[in-house]
Amino acid sequence: MTTLPICPACGQALPSDRVEEAREKALAKFNRDRAERLTEVETNGKEVAAECDRIKEEIERLNKVLADMPAHESVDVQGLIAERDSVKRMAEDYTGIEERKSLLARKEDIEADIKREKAGAAFDREVLITEVQNRQNELRAASEKADRFRQREQGEKRIEELKQSEKTLAAEYERLEQELYLTEEFVRTKVKLLTDRINGRFEIARFKLFSVLVNGGVEECCEITVNGIPYNSGLNNAARINAGLDVCRTLSQHYGLLAPIFVDNAESVCELIKMDTQVIRLIVSEKDAVLRVEQTQKN
Repeated sequence: MTTLPICPACGQALPSDRVEEAREKALAKFNRDRAERLTEVETNGKEVAAECDRIKEEIERLNKVLADMPAHESVDVQGLIAERDSVKRMAEDYTGIEERKSLLARKEDIEADIKREKAGAAFDREVLITEVQNRQNELRAASEKADRFRQREQGEKRIEELKQSEKTLAAEYERLEQELYLTEEFVRTKVKLLTDRINGRFEIARFKLFSVLVNGGVEECCEITVNGIPYNSGLNNAARINAGLDVCRTLSQHYGLLAPIFVDNAESVCELIKMDTQVIRLIVSEKDAVLRVEQTQKN
């Protein structure tokens, strides 16, 4: 944190606004006083420079007069040289200038003020650097917070987009579910009609061509049943033989082909279904040790 100046009277930290106001007033007064002193020094310097120029011009004039004098005239050359040297020393020696001491004193005061201001400026510079660093840290922290807010806003915006997309996908899913249901319903209806059409051609045998799954789907199969009992499980031998004869008769009628049919284990069937073709029954007979053939006359 920034270290505030301490009041020498009460020992308390001065308010930052009061310190800044006092610093600005002191700096303004110093700049105003320094400008006035510099203006005064510049004016005096111009006067001294003008005096030096006047003395130099006087020296040049005297040198010219000395050079223009005839050699036969009696001239106090040594006196003129001494006067010239005196004027030259006066031009080069600033100790004889009026207000020199006061100007030098003002110069020292100005230099002392400049040193103090530089020291104060150095102190202010350190304070300002610390203050700038603190402000930069605060700005960085605020920027990070702002970035989090922006990220949250972007996240919320993305959530809204996903919600909207979810609604769109849900509507599309419902549409596809409806179409799938209608398709499966069509398949089930078609399967039922096809099964009924096929089973209508048989007397006792029934064909199960499709199986309905748990999820409502339809799976192809081919299973013969008699009175709801599957052919391969639970059906007795007599029903199986009659079901087979029913299938043979329907196929013979469909293809217009009549062929003899052999029925094995015919002793297990009390009555065979009526057939339009020759039926040869193979029966197990304990009293017949040799194959015996009997022929039944049709009425």
